[in-house]
Amino acid sequence: MSTQKFCALIEEKLRNKSVPIFLLGLLMIVTTTVHLDQLDPEIMEARNFITANEIVETGNWLVPSLFGELRIAKPPLPTWMTSIVMMIAGTDTNLAVNRIPSAFAGLVLAVAFFGLTRSLTGSTRISMLSTAVLGTSYLYIFMVRRGTWDIHAVAYMTAMIWALDVLLKSKKFRPWLCLVTGVLFGLSFLSKGPVAFYALLLPFLFSELVVNGVMKVQLHWKQLLLVTGYGLVISASWYLVIMIMHPDAMAAMFSQETSAWTSHHIKEWWFYLPQVPAMLGLWAIPAVLVFISPYARPRLQKLIPYNQLLLWTVGIVVLLSVIPEKKVRYLLPVIVPLSMLVGGALDYWLERGFAFAGTKRLFYLYTILGSIVLFAVVGVIWIAGEVSSFPLFMELWPVIVPLLMLVGGTLDYWLERGSAFAGSNRLFYLYTILGSIVLFAAVGVIWIAGEVSSLPIYMELWPVLAVCSCLLLVVLIWLAASCHRPRLLLGCLFTTVALVMVTAPPYVKTVLPYRGTLPIQQVRNLVGKTCENVYSLTSLKLQNQWVFGKPAKRIVADDLASFPVGVHVVVSTDPVSFPEKFTVKEELVARYLKRDPLLIYKVTVTD
Repeated sequence: MSTQKFCALIEEKLRNKSVPIFLLGLLMIVTTTVHLDQLDPEIMEARNFITANEIVETGNWLVPSLFGELRIAKPPLPTWMTSIVMMIAGTDTNLAVNRIPSAFAGLVLAVAFFGLTRSLTGSTRISMLSTAVLGTSYLYIFMVRRGTWDIHAVAYMTAMIWALDVLLKSKKFRPWLCLVTGVLFGLSFLSKGPVAFYALLLPFLFSELVVNGVMKVQLHWKQLLLVTGYGLVISASWYLVIMIMHPDAMAAMFSQETSAWTSHHIKEWWFYLPQVPAMLGLWAIPAVLVFISPYARPRLQKLIPYNQLLLWTVGIVVLLSVIPEKKVRYLLPVIVPLSMLVGGALDYWLERGFAFAGTKRLFYLYTILGSIVLFAVVGVIWIAGEVSSFPLFMELWPVIVPLLMLVGGTLDYWLERGSAFAGSNRLFYLYTILGSIVLFAAVGVIWIAGEVSSLPIYMELWPVLAVCSCLLLVVLIWLAASCHRPRLLLGCLFTTVALVMVTAPPYVKTVLPYRGTLPIQQVRNLVGKTCENVYSLTSLKLQNQWVFGKPAKRIVADDLASFPVGVHVVVSTDPVSFPEKFTVKEELVARYLKRDPLLIYKVTVTD
């Protein structure tokens, strides 16, 4: 069978609706659920995990607590879900298990997003492309691996907007749909209060009214009133219970939370503007292009409701920007309409075979993007404490930047000529050489990091599978390019993301210094669940205290002399010289989160 017939056969299979939907579902499962335990816990997760564990231990589901103190700053729905999976697993130390609720919310978001896109565009193909963009975007992949509240609020609100859009387009009264819409609104509110209402629903309603007018609202005002009633009842239920049981604490919480909007994490008003396209990661360049209205509107208006989606996206960014408190994860709502815009652009470019009219824009775009990504990655690693000296970056960038320029120039040459290479095999050779360089560079970095001690590492299962998968992907890319099959090429790109997600995370951590699997259970076993006190000679964040399973009291070295008789746990970043009455029973060197290793001592104090 010739390569042309082979590619034609694959594309014919891809046109079958069941095959692309199956592959899309597989892609979403991979990008949502694999390696949930690779990211170290951060402070918001620690609050959720500690509170969820205390719910399990105390049985108090209505009034959550954090180390015994009232914890009502966030609604309890995500914490309840975390408590349930902890009960099923029988432990709170498994990061992958603790993050299952966030992964579930991510899948809910993907399904709801697909349905909403289908309802807005009327195109299954654009819905699939947009969902694939969402599932492979940076912020989505990151947030489904964090046991926090944001992904829950956005997921249920997206599902609510989908149900609302169907309701507004319905020609008859549908009470069950009103109930479902109201319940979804309430679930979003019980996940993170009015955040998703403000940042996602309000801009959608504004864009709907501006673009489509008020006719739908006037025709369905009774249903909308019913939805509002259901939503308010569910949203206010838990808050009313807490207000009755702890009125003073609730008032103090409201005051503290509102003041935090203007006093914590203050950034400039334009903080979000350069970061919006970057939240899509791989799709940052198309995300920039869809914002250029003179270019995008005439090309996309017939495929998607471009004006409404653009207004929705801009509205989200504006509403988030006017609040002084800013964090990158607050941009999660913006990837919903932005992924639809990029999905519509990909559909348009697929129909045109990715023709760029012979320009060199792609080369410059990819070179600039590659440089930005490179600096961003090095910056994140530097901030995380993984790069100890600047010369390491100086050694890497002269190699990486030319490689990025090579890839960008190749893609430009390739797309400019419609993937035609006059029957030559240059693309195959080029990608084989480039793949070999990257492979040897990766092995070299691992070797230098001390992770590879001998050549037989190549006989292990993972490297063999990774190399075979990469070679197979190179062959598929070569076939798709030489046979003018842009859909197959795009499928290879999504496959690359899935392959990286499955294979890369555990090995990236082992290459970097001071990294590895966080020994949560080992630390818990040393500390124990008895009444030992945990004292720290260094500043510990909440996520570290969650690892210990109990709060740590900050002390200085002079305080050791006044320790009472008994068993204690002492934590430090440097070796400790204990007084004579101390006997070290156990000692553990544990990797400190994003810093130097921690020294954990279990000591006995005698008279």
